Amino acid sequence: YYAEGPPTDPAMDITRLLRPDPKLDREFAALQQVTKETGLPFRLAETNSCYGGGKAGVSDTYASALWGADYMFRIAQAGGIGVNFHGGGSGWYTPIAGARAKGFGVRPLYYGMRFFREAALANGSASELLETNLSTAPDGLRVYAVQHSDGRVTLTALNLSLDHPIDLAHDHKFDGKPLLRLAAPNASAKNGETLGSAPIGANGEWHATAREAASPSLPLPPATAAVIG
Repeated sequence: YYAEGPPTDPAMDITRLLRPDPKLDREFAALQQVTKETGLPFRLAETNSCYGGGKAGVSDTYASALWGADYMFRIAQAGGIGVNFHGGGSGWYTPIAGARAKGFGVRPLYYGMRFFREAALANGSASELLETNLSTAPDGLRVYAVQHSDGRVTLTALNLSLDHPIDLAHDHKFDGKPLLRLAAPNASAKNGETLGSAPIGANGEWHATAREAASPSLPLPPATAAVIG
């Protein structure tokens, strides 16, 4: 599955990437039917933002981090057990770019993958998605709740809108819990991404330098995401 393509089409842009894709819903429905009939789980074995190696100005931007994080939650929500992002070398959509001779570095999509790990797979523990209920659903808002094997619950919220902030009022049981943000200068940024106010090093090392304490209201600026818990 590729969210967009071909890369030569001007319509394949960041705005389109972050919008819901009806094709993906149909794909999931078909896969869920196969799982129901066979008892076999499914995995997305080849996938990314735009086929043909990706699209410059889309696949190599911070928007791909937001798209990737939300996409992985949607795969899990549909019953998928894993995902393989296509990449390698210096392709526009590869999460890790470079060569052995010159060294490697992380692209924005890698930030989305690491964010998902912090939100859904913290400490490598088994986890289960919980049902979430929203009294209102502003355009671009995605909310996911995960319960971990130790009983801890994390709440993840993504604002995929490019132009309007969202203020999310959540259950008071999250008050005071650690809050980790995924952010960048803007959705089209190709660098300057941070997770917990810290960048991810070229060797994959990362340590958050800022974890807020959640209040009853979670402000989400445009094109940002946060996990509480």
